[in-house]
Amino acid sequence: MIDSPKLDVKLWVLSEAYYSIDCDYLLSAYLQYPNYAQRPQEDFLKPYFELYLAGRQIAFERGEVVVFAR
Repeated sequence: MIDSPKLDVKLWVLSEAYYSIDCDYLLSAYLQYPNYAQRPQEDFLKPYFELYLAGRQIAFERGEVVVFAR
């Protein structure tokens, strides 16, 4: 749920644009995170974004997290 109903439609449209940046759902979620009303106080996606900025990519395979260079 978005904080403001007026932002709801605009943010829904931006959701696709955010995903299209790098075809990455977690990056899209990180960019949209501040707009959600029901969210943990701690920005739990920040470490993922920092790895993204460092040129790393993450894969989840067989119960493991694999970090590699893009």
